[in-house]
Amino acid sequence: MIKAKKEKKPFDVFIVITDKETWKGKTSPHIALKQYREEMQIPAKFILISLAVRKMEKDVDGASDRGMLSICGFNESVPDIIHDFICDEF
Repeated sequence: MIKAKKEKKPFDVFIVITDKETWKGKTSPHIALKQYREEMQIPAKFILISLAVRKMEKDVDGASDRGMLSICGFNESVPDIIHDFICDEF
């Protein structure tokens, strides 16, 4: 999101798939998404899919942001969940 903002690249959704690390660096995904939205004037969404079991709300932040979704694990229902979230059918 930081690079997309810097390069002025328009994206509707950012999807991160990780084994356990939810973010790295100085800026949390919640803050980076907020800054990207403000700079680009796009109501972008963020989806984090963690393939390892862990408590994610504390790591990702932004639990009250309806444009952020955290998923722990992966099965056949996840693509439908992602689709519904992106299309505001959630």
